[in-house]
Amino acid sequence: MQTTVTIHRICNQGEKLFATVQGRFGGGYQGAFAGADAESAGIFATRQMMRYGAHNPDGAVLVAPTNVLAIVPEHLRKIEPRR
Repeated sequence: MQTTVTIHRICNQGEKLFATVQGRFGGGYQGAFAGADAESAGIFATRQMMRYGAHNPDGAVLVAPTNVLAIVPEHLRKIEPRR
């Protein structure tokens, strides 16, 4: 199963960003604090894509607001499957 890293806002938390990661074999977590602004959330998302996505043979995808995606290196936004 492909890894999915999602960065999102929770409406009653202001500008704070949170993360949900769904990894291979059902691993991952939901609702982790990703950062107080787009830059820290982008750094967090980059780390999670390297941690979960780069080691998954099925690949990975990052879903995030455009201001967060702008911080993440392009080659880590979507990692193709290795087959």
